[in-house]
Amino acid sequence: MNEIKPSVCPYDCPDCCGLLVTVQDGRAVHIAGDPNHPFTRGTLCPKMAHYERTVHAKGRIMTPLKRIGKKGEGRFKPISWEAAIAEIAEHWQSIIDDFGAEAILPYSYAGTMGTIGYSAGHPLFYKLGATSLDRTICAPAKSRGYRDVMGATLPTAPQEAQESDMIILWSISMLATDIHFRHDIEIARQRGARIYCIDTYRTKTADCADAFLCPRPGTDGALALAVLHVLAKEGLCDRAFLRRHVQGAEALERKILPRYTPEAAADITGIPAEDIRSFARAYGRARAPFIRLGSGQSRYTNGSMTTRLITCLPAFVGAYAKKGGGLLTSASGSHAFDKSIIRRPDLERPGVRHINMCELGHALNDASLTPPIKALYVYSSNPACTVP
Repeated sequence: MNEIKPSVCPYDCPDCCGLLVTVQDGRAVHIAGDPNHPFTRGTLCPKMAHYERTVHAKGRIMTPLKRIGKKGEGRFKPISWEAAIAEIAEHWQSIIDDFGAEAILPYSYAGTMGTIGYSAGHPLFYKLGATSLDRTICAPAKSRGYRDVMGATLPTAPQEAQESDMIILWSISMLATDIHFRHDIEIARQRGARIYCIDTYRTKTADCADAFLCPRPGTDGALALAVLHVLAKEGLCDRAFLRRHVQGAEALERKILPRYTPEAAADITGIPAEDIRSFARAYGRARAPFIRLGSGQSRYTNGSMTTRLITCLPAFVGAYAKKGGGLLTSASGSHAFDKSIIRRPDLERPGVRHINMCELGHALNDASLTPPIKALYVYSSNPACTVP
């Protein structure tokens, strides 16, 4: 007898698709999207459409494997969980005795996004006093930039875009990485919304937009400043909103914006000045403009500042106060659960050194590091792919 059980996608994506899993004799035989999920609405990406094949794949490793050949030969033998845990603990204890716990480095990220699986390793390494890993590789710069301007304010809900008359897909390949937002885009388009795409190269998302702007890599902040310049110079700002809700706008307008004319920004971004001016005017005159901000623009050394500047745009036109207007950085980060219950930050020892995950290779080979890294514990990540 078949049963249909609700579940969610565990993959690294903020959308957290609702699933309906058909189970037969304790085995998943079919995966479908849950049409009642408020955001994903029954749509699955190709990675998840046949997840039952992954769950029951013959190549899945179901027991620990111990290397019996030289590194790189790929020769392993199965051992029990008890034997694996005992061997790791014995090895770590020897390292701690000789070098201290900071000689142990955990490396994890978002291989599995479940609330428990993502955070369950943290308490162990906090308690040990192991080196702390700064998990910086994806979008922390964007998150920090948004927080610097908006504090703890939640981003605009994706469904609000349905009420917008101008939607900007900024540095996001929506059709590849945010397919569920297309539901909201199409509803808004049917109501007359115009869709803009801003990216450093033409994607399929750009092809389905009404207009496309292509700045040089790393110059999105200059584009945002030029838009702010036009808004201020041509009287397109919501002065009442700025006076009531925004700190620092006057200083930004007086000290910074005069330098970022469309012509100056054109030299930086490669976008013609008239295209910048036209885009800024459309944004300033829109009833409720909505920005869906991706992470690509934040993966440069100026990433946080770029995010801050783009986050200022809805403030200058008062879009945050308008139904259908605002800015969405990510659909992730629910505050429905207190994740500190699992992560246990209270166990973290003060003064423990931090290593940026993007600097993994350097850390492993740095002879001057004291103590040196003597054990690397990788879980829920694949650094051979992500930091090669």
